[in-house]
Amino acid sequence: MNKEIVLNDIDENLFENIKSEAETYNLDIKTFLKGFLKKTFGNASSLKTQDSYHDLDNLAGAWNEDDIAIFNENIKYFSEIDKELW
Repeated sequence: MNKEIVLNDIDENLFENIKSEAETYNLDIKTFLKGFLKKTFGNASSLKTQDSYHDLDNLAGAWNEDDIAIFNENIKYFSEIDKELW
């Protein structure tokens, strides 16, 4: 029989740390906490994670408005159809 635990009055810093750790494993908070508790107190094989790669993290959000405008200008021709070729 499954039991339920409800945690109240979690301070903001602790919540953000839990949320951040869950995101590291690409899990929602509830799934992460269930896996963490099982890993800590028994049945370690139950923490299922998805592969997570961080090799391109330094590129995320690196573009500014000028970069985006230049990129969009350079790719606008990709959507045009050259009728001579078809």
